[in-house]
Amino acid sequence: MSERATAADTGLDELAAQFPCWRIWRSQPRGLWWATRRGKIQYHDLPRRPGWGITVGGVPTLAELAVQLTVQRELDDPEPLPLFR
Repeated sequence: MSERATAADTGLDELAAQFPCWRIWRSQPRGLWWATRRGKIQYHDLPRRPGWGITVGGVPTLAELAVQLTVQRELDDPEPLPLFR
């Protein structure tokens, strides 16, 4: 979590607990919320679905960031793609 986060950033600890594989931070000076995957993950480590990201965010609220992180969680372990013949 960002050292710049304050008590006014309600929900930050809860969101970080829900998504422990992400580092949540706030940009300065605009104050937008971002999250970056923790660890040595690169896009090309495994086949990924469109939309999978290493950094997501650029949103003004933690609620909006939570939506993006939920989508990323779904992209991490997706259902197998159907085979087309």
